[in-house]
Amino acid sequence: MTEEELEKLFAKPDTKTLIGKRDRAIMECIYSTGLRISELTQLNKNDINLEALEFAVRGKGRKIRVVYLSQKSAELIKKYLDARDDHLSPLFIRHNISYENINVLEDEKMRLSRFFITTMIKNHAQKAMILKNISAHTLRHSFATTLL
Repeated sequence: MTEEELEKLFAKPDTKTLIGKRDRAIMECIYSTGLRISELTQLNKNDINLEALEFAVRGKGRKIRVVYLSQKSAELIKKYLDARDDHLSPLFIRHNISYENINVLEDEKMRLSRFFITTMIKNHAQKAMILKNISAHTLRHSFATTLL
């Protein structure tokens, strides 16, 4: 993706809402770290150190590697977590639930799926009028291209 396309995409989530905060944090996290979607979906709140700007993930081949966050990514994740009012462990969760039931919900039922994240990013790309076929993996590739 071009820098202009990235800016248009990142501007689409309404960060005044909890869902918008989550979506923006997810996109920035993937772009600034190069995480695979499966790695992102498995992250829990206690896995990430927002002060040290790092965390460990278990990737392909069950190999563990340290991932470093950008300052911007850490700020967006913190804003999202500060806006949440739940006991759940996953770093990113679904928000299409009734809050009267939040105390009986289990972590794994609230964890986002790979399909959900890909669809969410595609929807924001369409709203941004980006004509390319954008996915979470596109953000990962853009991370690598930016590094080069």
